[in-house]
Amino acid sequence: LGLRWKPFSSQVIYLAVEKQLPLDNGSSPASNTMLRASASFLNSGKYSDDWRPTGEGWVSQNLYLDAAYYLANQAYALTADYRVGYHRKIIEGQTVEPYLRLIGSKVSNESSPDIRVGAGVRWNVWANQSRYSAYASRYYVGLELQRTIKTYQTDGFAGLMTLGVRW
Repeated sequence: LGLRWKPFSSQVIYLAVEKQLPLDNGSSPASNTMLRASASFLNSGKYSDDWRPTGEGWVSQNLYLDAAYYLANQAYALTADYRVGYHRKIIEGQTVEPYLRLIGSKVSNESSPDIRVGAGVRWNVWANQSRYSAYASRYYVGLELQRTIKTYQTDGFAGLMTLGVRW
């Protein structure tokens, strides 16, 4: 249960407070409160993921930053995620988007950060346009492979399937 607030209308910056309660009758740690700040940068104007009516495609990018602090156990988690891709139009309202990612995260109880590179592809379908308005929403499905550069975890590779909606 939480509250999410976007204090600036021109920037994608969110502040959140969440009360987290275990659902398994005691086998998980006790409830906790998380404070979070997250933001998205470098993805406006010509680098946005928004549909372009002209041309064969466009470059998009995004830098996502996230910081979370857990009050009960005084732990933190930090994440930086940079993605750059190319939306290649396949038909009106659809693109195939190959992309590359660099992800870094640090958790307070781990001595080493987790740094990964990823490569993936998404199929994007835009919808909810009108005669006078551009596409208002996007649905996508994607596949991504990640390789660790440095990690405290035991895995070296990861495969991800993503499903998403941007309304």
